[in-house]
Amino acid sequence: MVLARVVAVFGQAATFLVTWPLWTQRDFPPELPIIAIDLPWATVMLASLVVVLTSPRLGVPIHLLVYALSVIDDQIRLQPYFVTMAVIMIGALPYTGTRMFTRAYLLGVWGFSGLHKLIAFRGYMNEEAMPHVLSAMPWMPWKAAFVLSASVPLMEIAIAVLLFNPRMRRLGVGCAILLHAVIIVTLVLNDYNHSVWPWNVVLAVAGFCFFYHWTKTFQGSIRPINRLVQAGVVAAL
Repeated sequence: MVLARVVAVFGQAATFLVTWPLWTQRDFPPELPIIAIDLPWATVMLASLVVVLTSPRLGVPIHLLVYALSVIDDQIRLQPYFVTMAVIMIGALPYTGTRMFTRAYLLGVWGFSGLHKLIAFRGYMNEEAMPHVLSAMPWMPWKAAFVLSASVPLMEIAIAVLLFNPRMRRLGVGCAILLHAVIIVTLVLNDYNHSVWPWNVVLAVAGFCFFYHWTKTFQGSIRPINRLVQAGVVAAL
């Protein structure tokens, strides 16, 4: 799990750098503090990531605490890409419970992401998917662009289902890597939404690290874990 931790740390650091104004004093968008905590958050967050790299058992809790405090200072910092990369750092710790928690979380991310797009399918297709696919690949016929865009939520749901099934898990890993590679290429060609570029790289790597060598069933994997941790794993789904 060293690879997962290293990639998550560098992905988190890259996202901090891309979103630097979010971690400093600013006028727009307005800050939304629960309790104002005046700290140089960007510097503190990056320092905590150094500790995660050098001493993960100490660094991960420190990073989680620092991130939680930064969100209390400004709720806009509560973004799914920051949370996901922090959860992957948790899963890279050498404990079965934390690893299963991250696996459950990732299954939920892929499953919910696909389901959410299907529920808001018209908005997803007209406002997000089709414009970006056609802009990135203007040579692509409209029907092909429609099929490619519409396949993304179905692929996300399929990834969650495949990764849950031990016999189909490696196929799910391949699908996850392919999906996020396509998303990254589309984003790069459009020069769009830089803040989620590292997130997609990290998700592709995490799919391999957490699922490729996992051979047990979900139920069999959580059975030996403490009951409280089991509840956390199930809740992460």
